[in-house]
Amino acid sequence: VNCQNLLCSHIGIFGNTGSGKSNTLAKIYHDAIAKFAKNKKFSQNTKFVFIDFNGEYGNVFDNCDKFNLSTRHSHGDKYPISIEDITDTEFWSIILEATDKTQKPFIERAIKSFKYINSNPDSIDYNDLIDLIYNASEKYTEVRIYIKDLFELLGLSQEFQNVENELFYHNKQKCFYTISNGLSEYNPTKEQIYYIVFKDKQNQAINLSSKNSFDKFAIVLYRQYCRELSKTFVTKEHIGPLLARSRNRIDYLDKIFHVTTNDKNRNTNIDIISLIGLNVEMRKIVPLIICKKYYNDKKESKNKRITSTLHIIIDEAHNILSTTSIRESEEWKDYRLECFEEIIKEGRKFGAFLTISSQR
Repeated sequence: VNCQNLLCSHIGIFGNTGSGKSNTLAKIYHDAIAKFAKNKKFSQNTKFVFIDFNGEYGNVFDNCDKFNLSTRHSHGDKYPISIEDITDTEFWSIILEATDKTQKPFIERAIKSFKYINSNPDSIDYNDLIDLIYNASEKYTEVRIYIKDLFELLGLSQEFQNVENELFYHNKQKCFYTISNGLSEYNPTKEQIYYIVFKDKQNQAINLSSKNSFDKFAIVLYRQYCRELSKTFVTKEHIGPLLARSRNRIDYLDKIFHVTTNDKNRNTNIDIISLIGLNVEMRKIVPLIICKKYYNDKKESKNKRITSTLHIIIDEAHNILSTTSIRESEEWKDYRLECFEEIIKEGRKFGAFLTISSQR
């Protein structure tokens, strides 16, 4: 068997349910990898990434790195990614299904702020939060839920309860008001709002160093939205849907991914990524993130001569390559399909090869 002729090409396995697609796929790669596993160059210069929707490949290989991902609980395996991955616009555009013209630029601005607070964990203080409330003015009812999320992420739930109990917004008058001795007082000053929220506490920085990277990004994203909507830099119609998606999806990320500085230190050249524990939303998003990460790394590392290969193997590929889906926009579906189409059309230039098994 010539390993290069067999594996250094795109492979498609198609058939009806129960026709043996998964067995064929497992047999091809099990036997090929077993045959050449003792060859040091083969182990060093090939990378196999199995996207496993049904959790069937965990026992196929004796020596591999297994990742059983889950959105149901926080004690599953976490897939390692780098800080560079989560400061990449494409990463968040995939997670949040961002549109090109309005939502991606907003994400780019949020990433700049994220990089800053990552380097300066004391850069947000109590006064910053009061500014968000005070400057929201007539947009307060639209940003209130994100200000609440922001306070909760910062460990200030009780302080936001003070806002709920003592500070009110009058929709007709378009201003804040408080109630004292049964009388309404309109247009409280910023200092009065500070006292309502933080009472006698002096202004102080809120240290973010103990927060995980995804919580930090959520903090930045919500703050950015509140600021820009209040100043009418953005509109709710354009950015609101992105923020609505973020509230659920960012919570999942800490269950699925682990941000690390030594992503390269793996035990083997085989990754088995089981998606059986992911919900429907993340089962489409996570494979795209992982495949795009590996493919982009492969493109960037290309020299004049290809010295290593990347093999992405997707069983039950119709889960992410289907052209029919009622769960996503046409723009997002086109983006998802174009990413894999690029690997198929251009991948061999960089030593990247795709194997898919599908019912369609």
